[in-house]
Amino acid sequence: MRKVLKILGIVLGVLVFVVLIYLFYLFAGYERLSDNLALTVNVPGTENVKEFVQTGSRHSVMTYNIGYGSYPADYSFFMDGGKNAKAYSKKSVEETVTGALNLIGEYDPEFLFLQEVDIDADRSYHVDEYEMTLDHFGDYFGTYALNYDSPFLAYPIFDFYGKNRSGLASFSKYRINESIRRSLPVADDLRKFIDLDRCYSINRMNVSNGKELVLINVHMSVFGADADVKKSQMDMLIEDMKKECAAGNYLIVGGDFNHDLMADEEKDDVRDAKSHPFRRSALPELMMMAMDKVPYYVKEGLWPSGRYLNESYDPETTATITMDGFIVSDNVDVITYENVNAGYAYSDHDPVYMEFELK
Repeated sequence: MRKVLKILGIVLGVLVFVVLIYLFYLFAGYERLSDNLALTVNVPGTENVKEFVQTGSRHSVMTYNIGYGSYPADYSFFMDGGKNAKAYSKKSVEETVTGALNLIGEYDPEFLFLQEVDIDADRSYHVDEYEMTLDHFGDYFGTYALNYDSPFLAYPIFDFYGKNRSGLASFSKYRINESIRRSLPVADDLRKFIDLDRCYSINRMNVSNGKELVLINVHMSVFGADADVKKSQMDMLIEDMKKECAAGNYLIVGGDFNHDLMADEEKDDVRDAKSHPFRRSALPELMMMAMDKVPYYVKEGLWPSGRYLNESYDPETTATITMDGFIVSDNVDVITYENVNAGYAYSDHDPVYMEFELK
């Protein structure tokens, strides 16, 4: 019995030592990227570069959280109460990302916001998804904002999430003059290892009347974020919106807001991390949700842009929510607005497509 207890004590001691070493690694390896970080603009290999976005003309934009190519319709995710942590396979990632890119190509938007684009991640078998998008959209200007470069995450215990580098990709058929990465506030306790880093990118283009079209691609927090973190992130984004409105620029903010965009903020019916109502009342005077600028019957008939990942997608049982969309300044007219129904074939999100005109 003494020998057994001694062995158990040694094993327990080793496990405690390993856990302590791992915790030291996590804290030592955690580092946030700098705020106001200048981003490289990838220039298309074409001579027919569009220099100025025209006023009075119809333009198009799409936003799509591609879920790093890991979420086909039959996938469930452990953080949502499902089974899996990683993608099924490298082949599955490549096929799923390709499917998402082909879907985007059917709409051929002039401007494109993508979220959860992995460039080197264990969870997506190290497929460089940004390189795939650059190959697919060779006639676009492109920028990439690294959302996070996480340390190795040893959970769930039997299928480690691993080390992941992921970010936001923005594309434009018009010349992007400047692009910067803004670091959003995140939790400063242990939750930061769940939600990791967060950011948005600001991309600037010339307009024919001498003003600028400013496109902000955003992906806000979900897991590990409480109401205070979400409010801090919105407050920061709102301040940048105000600056652009004060300068008289055209502004479109798009992406995955990780708020319920259809919920009544007065009811504040928070069911989970994704269901916080979006604070429309906090938007600057000259900004509003683009879906609020279309007829009410169009808005009420919108397909939910996201699904929950606690189970494989089943249209009869799977909970859905609208988290993706656009915010526009009052000098942007919304012509058409569509939450694309792709049946969540390539991600737990479906894209949102909008046609607009600059006044």
